[in-house]
Amino acid sequence: KRGVKPKILDFGYDSLVRTKDDTSMYLSIIREFTTYRWLVYVKGLQVISDKLLKWLAEYTRFHPWRFVYLEGTDLSWNFSENRDRCVMDRAPPVLSRRILTLKDLNNPQIVATRPFHEYVVDKPDELLQVAQAGNWKDLKSSCEKLFRPGDDVAWLDHAPVFRDFRDEVKEVLDAPQPCVVLLVSPPGAGKSRFADDVALTMRESLGLQKAFVDGSDDELVDTALSEVLSREVPPSSKDRFLIVDEFHMLAPSHKNALFTWLAEHGRRLHVLLIANRTDSSDDDLLSRLHTVGCGIPKDRVASVRTRLVPKIVKEVQDATKAVNKWGLKVWYHCARALFGGEAVSLRSMRALDEAIGTRQRDRLSDLLSSKMPRLSSLTVDQFVRAFLDAMSTSKQSVTETVKQVAMGSVTPVGLMLQCALLTLEHDVGHDFPDFVSTRLSGASDIPPAFKIASWCAHMRCVALKHEKDGLDAMSPTPAVLFGCTFVDQVGFPLLLGDGAPPTLSRGYSLSWAGAYDSLHDLTDAVKRGHSVNWNDVHEQHWADNDVSDLHGFVKLLSACRSPGKVLRAIRPDNLVGLLKSAMVADTERLAYFVVQAKLPLQSTGSSPHCPFETAVWVWLMATESELTTDAVLAFVGREELFESLVWSSVSLSGRRATRAEPHARATLVRNLLLVLSRMKDEEGKLVHVPKLWRGMFASQLPTDDPIAATVAIFADDENPKWPRIVR
Repeated sequence: KRGVKPKILDFGYDSLVRTKDDTSMYLSIIREFTTYRWLVYVKGLQVISDKLLKWLAEYTRFHPWRFVYLEGTDLSWNFSENRDRCVMDRAPPVLSRRILTLKDLNNPQIVATRPFHEYVVDKPDELLQVAQAGNWKDLKSSCEKLFRPGDDVAWLDHAPVFRDFRDEVKEVLDAPQPCVVLLVSPPGAGKSRFADDVALTMRESLGLQKAFVDGSDDELVDTALSEVLSREVPPSSKDRFLIVDEFHMLAPSHKNALFTWLAEHGRRLHVLLIANRTDSSDDDLLSRLHTVGCGIPKDRVASVRTRLVPKIVKEVQDATKAVNKWGLKVWYHCARALFGGEAVSLRSMRALDEAIGTRQRDRLSDLLSSKMPRLSSLTVDQFVRAFLDAMSTSKQSVTETVKQVAMGSVTPVGLMLQCALLTLEHDVGHDFPDFVSTRLSGASDIPPAFKIASWCAHMRCVALKHEKDGLDAMSPTPAVLFGCTFVDQVGFPLLLGDGAPPTLSRGYSLSWAGAYDSLHDLTDAVKRGHSVNWNDVHEQHWADNDVSDLHGFVKLLSACRSPGKVLRAIRPDNLVGLLKSAMVADTERLAYFVVQAKLPLQSTGSSPHCPFETAVWVWLMATESELTTDAVLAFVGREELFESLVWSSVSLSGRRATRAEPHARATLVRNLLLVLSRMKDEEGKLVHVPKLWRGMFASQLPTDDPIAATVAIFADDENPKWPRIVR
């Protein structure tokens, strides 16, 4: 009679048919708590959004005797800072731990939440050359050609320089003029602690009182952001230092509301926006402040992207009186270098210090797994073993540490850890996930082993610029990378126990298992780095259902590393319909993506729908900025532009409106027609020139140019719109 009487809520149907959003589910949960009910048992949520998870975590933190239990919910794809707020003792086993071989991927339970697909790889011959590289020099050369063919620049040598973000941000905030600074770094880098320290300094030096808004606060469920801002910064108040924490958790509508409010009130504010990750629209929002006349100078709007730097790690080591400082330095640097900023956090330093001191392999594995649940068991084991090999020497030097790992851990992850150690003292080079997303953009159809090989070559290159310590102590060959099977996924690939793949012509990737009918969900998945099987998207949804949300579709393309795959998954008639919608900025962006993706020409065949040709003309008409003849030819291509304008002259003759200055754009089009005509002359294909001057272009044919004579000679029949002298 006196046992726990929880309220059981089943969101299975609501989740399936999407009848409840995050706000309604949150309100449904918290309204069930009463004086006598302290547990709400939630069923049916296979996955949960980070926003809802954070709201629930914050609610239960402020109400210590109220609990929410999520039955069977997979949190492995949620952001680490939100998982850290949950008690995981009774969480279901992470499925990634059960995937040991390719055979396991066919397990029905895994297929339900972790489907995978095979893909045809690009450039198998070049891949073979990389895999057969017998030394690091040959590997570097092969990787440069694989990812940047024809590029003379040694792009693997390039590396970002990360300063202590505190100095960079203070340079902007310390001046008396109003400003807006967006500070972005992975969680646990000390941003919030820094903001509190800066608030004290701002009050003492500039007399600014602190105002604070939490972007993840559940208050925003039923309170307008403008109302919260007006409460924190009353209209009649003096200048303030406004901190917007968890900026990345704000919905797009809230971000727009924030910047609209800043445009009106920014002239009396110093603003610090703190985010764990950035969105493609954030820079556009910052740029908006340059044009709205809000009183903030252009050079006082800044975006600072950083990561956890060694100086901050050392300060926290000293503050917590850490014992194993060398081990912590190696762990923080190497874990971040291999797995990204979310693999490390200052909050876990005490537990990590204890585990390193006692060499507890299981405890170290648990700490890494809790931060990175999507790593395979083999990856975690290889990293911890390589780390303990690095700790087996009493000499705290890069060369000796690399040597110990090279002798003890002849594994793919062990080799990566050696490469990470090369930059231990200077902290240069890209983290592997950032390297893939920024330096290897568009290489989604290259197997993971080759991306890892390129990253290893990159780390050796940047280390060579600063010091040669450890280079000679490394394993002499990268061959171990190609002796196992990887499955591509978000962040770090899934390392399996199978041997080398039987062929280089096919690869494997985990697919996103969400609903294909939501552009928002697809965009969110792509932003997180999920591999979406676009063939499935086409077959299961887009083949029979139109994409009608132009803005949402453009946001999806903007988030993708390979927009061409998305464009090939949508029906041609649907894509043409979107291109022919209202002449707005999104139309120009869509046309740009289509032309950039080099979709095949359709006008030479029998298809009534020609997305590429339509996109070329729409891009010319919708682009507001100035275009030159050379720039258009370089972007579109000579033959592609010729065929597109031939088709557009008749098929799009009614679409002449432009967002650019009309006379300038008409002049550009005429110049393009003349240049293309002369190119056909140079190619000895004068017979093709007349068809370029048909339809809406007929009246543009110049009488004082030799092209007019060519048209008169080779035309099959005269066009009534041509000048009389030509006819």
